[in-house]
Amino acid sequence: MRFEGKLTVWHIERGYGAVMPDQGGQELFIHISAFPAEGPQPVAGERISFEIVTGRNNQKQASRVQRLKSGAATRELPSALAPSRTQGRRAVPNKSQRPSSAYVLLGLVVVAAVFSWLEFSPSDGRHIARLVSSTSTLR
Repeated sequence: MRFEGKLTVWHIERGYGAVMPDQGGQELFIHISAFPAEGPQPVAGERISFEIVTGRNNQKQASRVQRLKSGAATRELPSALAPSRTQGRRAVPNKSQRPSSAYVLLGLVVVAAVFSWLEFSPSDGRHIARLVSSTSTLR
């Protein structure tokens, strides 16, 4: 069931605030994640529509927010001054930014090859001396 109300308090730097339902009752906690990802930062005094869910500590909070059109324009910070919507939260890379499983597998193969080379090479230290001398000749 959807309710309507007014955002009474909003802490931009913390990403949460409170909403007072039009039907009365107590103010409800509201988090930035309840708002649509696109759009301006929430502003105190803004009219919203929301659903009520049980959050942490079994307390009611607003969720799945929709902004209501109102006659008064909402105040919006210029994009250069507005804090990031993900500020304080760890950004999850999208699929294209994650390493593919082929690269992970290749890395594991390289690590295994290095360890096996060190394990099965002569133990008299000649391979290390060769490695050091070959890197020093590159300079």
